[in-house]
Amino acid sequence: MKRWMIVLSLFCVLFALSTETKAQWQNGNLAVRTNGNNFQSGDQLKIEIVALDLILEPFYTQVSYSYSVQVEKKDDDGNLVKKTETRTIDRKAGPVIESMEKLQSVVLDDTFHFGEGTPEGVITAAVTVYARGSKSKLSVIKSEAIYGEDTGKAAKLQLHGLKRANAETWLTFDGVFIEGGRYTALILNGNKIITQIEVGVYPSGHNELNISSTQLSGTAGKTFDILIHDHDHSYSSTLARVAIPSTP
Repeated sequence: MKRWMIVLSLFCVLFALSTETKAQWQNGNLAVRTNGNNFQSGDQLKIEIVALDLILEPFYTQVSYSYSVQVEKKDDDGNLVKKTETRTIDRKAGPVIESMEKLQSVVLDDTFHFGEGTPEGVITAAVTVYARGSKSKLSVIKSEAIYGEDTGKAAKLQLHGLKRANAETWLTFDGVFIEGGRYTALILNGNKIITQIEVGVYPSGHNELNISSTQLSGTAGKTFDILIHDHDHSYSSTLARVAIPSTP
């Protein structure tokens, strides 16, 4: 009887730990930071991950880049028609990351260069997270880069620019946003995270997002990178070098 009680207790402990482990990925606590979201020929795309909370489970990642191209193919009648195909470039899987402290960042890849052969439009960088020692997929976090003169309308989540400074503690951005998402914003100066805003980051439409928080105090008149992350849909977007104007 005692042996069964011990086995049952161990099972309960393992189940609780498993539930806690799954929760940290279900909560979308890993964001993707890039070095911007608009690029021209010759530019380099840098991909890193940022932990928005403690990540206690060992994991490893693989970065991939995908984009759409127009190709001509023959239909059943032998006529040439244009079709859209998705091309994907996979990088090698990275080393195991044992754990991450809150707001710790890790650079994953900086080998993607825009240039000849890269079509203008939306390039999606996806970070697939796997459990250590397996191909068990824990999460996929994405960020989208706009290459060339494309307007980025096909993007899922994209910070385009600062639309207006309503007050020192209330900024409105334009872009493409997922309504109903659960957002976090990071204000960054170089590699230093100035603040993490978890309350008051919300879209007021498909093309407008607000950051309203006293944590913005002291940012007026300065330049920062701004990262937003949608926990529910696992999308991130980074706007580089945003000049925050002074308000009357």
